[in-house]
Amino acid sequence: MRNHQHPVAIDGHRPACIGRFPVGQASSFGSLPSAEVVLDDVCVTHRISALISAFGVLAGVMLVVACVREYRTGASVLWLVAGAAIFLSALYTLVRDVRRLRTGLPD
Repeated sequence: MRNHQHPVAIDGHRPACIGRFPVGQASSFGSLPSAEVVLDDVCVTHRISALISAFGVLAGVMLVVACVREYRTGASVLWLVAGAAIFLSALYTLVRDVRRLRTGLPD
């Protein structure tokens, strides 16, 4: 069996989502033709998760804006607290997903 070299990024580290499975080794793709680089399906899942988290942050910002408007019209301060808590939760999730993408860590 040949020893396949994985691509190396400029900083000397292998990209997180490229080349996790050597050619010929079984993955969720099954038996692969001879290709040097394989995109891992877990990496695609992590990218989709980060995209969903980004939309969650966008929705959180819209919620905070709505909460501020409600508070200005005389609603309870609990609207602001709830909106801020939801926004911070969505932001934390986005940061966690982006870090996981950058470092290539599993769940």
